[in-house]
Amino acid sequence: LEHEGEPALFPEELDCRQEIDRILIVRMGCELLSYGKEVLASKHENSKRYRKRIAEVLKMLNELNEVFNVKGIEKVFQSWMKDKDEDIQLAALIGLENYYSYSFAELISKSEEDTLEEILSNTKRQEIASTCCQMLINSKKISELEALVKVDDWKEQNYGE
Repeated sequence: LEHEGEPALFPEELDCRQEIDRILIVRMGCELLSYGKEVLASKHENSKRYRKRIAEVLKMLNELNEVFNVKGIEKVFQSWMKDKDEDIQLAALIGLENYYSYSFAELISKSEEDTLEEILSNTKRQEIASTCCQMLINSKKISELEALVKVDDWKEQNYGE
């Protein structure tokens, strides 16, 4: 078949290949979600290896959520955001920050706001403090100016600056 002297393209063939790619991507996403669920449900250990694996799984789930918009993923991040391990805590907070940044920022509850404030006042890591402030800004709980004051207070408390 030709169209104006050119071979005609068959969109259904292109769509078929694209559909197969989408199916494979979704299938891979499901496998990764299953792996994440398995790791998070495993027996809690105090080993450095276990904590690193949890942090990596939370990062992976965050990235999967950016592609697939995983229903209920915020509950996973919320359950790990108060963990004593700062790498796990940061991964969970970044996951929550990204979850809320899509359009749910106004859904941050008073309880979560209080938890973010508590984490902000107790953390020794600047990344965690700034992530908490960014979430509070995005949710319109504080202004950018108030966040700057909080960061300055945090620096003074932790670095004596």
